[in-house]
Amino acid sequence: MLSAESFFATAAEAPSTVVLAMNEFPFLLVRASRELGTMLAVASLLGEEPRQIYRWIAGVDLPDGVRVGHLTERLLTVL
Repeated sequence: MLSAESFFATAAEAPSTVVLAMNEFPFLLVRASRELGTMLAVASLLGEEPRQIYRWIAGVDLPDGVRVGHLTERLLTVL
C-alpha cells in the first residue's frame, strides 16, 4: 500500500489522510473478511452489525472521517 507522500509529488498535492482512508475503507473490509473468513468476524472485530459492514462495502453509507480512521487501524491489525 502506498503512502500519500510517496504517491504525490509534493505534500501540498496530497489529500488528507482521512480522504485516503475513506476511499480505501471498503476494500479493507473485503480484505479483512477474506483474512478472517467471514463478514461476521469483521463485524465482531469492529463492534458493528454485519448488515452495517455490508452497507459500508456497498458504499451506501460510510462512518464519519474520524471513525473511519479508527476502524481502519483496527482492520490493519489483522491484515
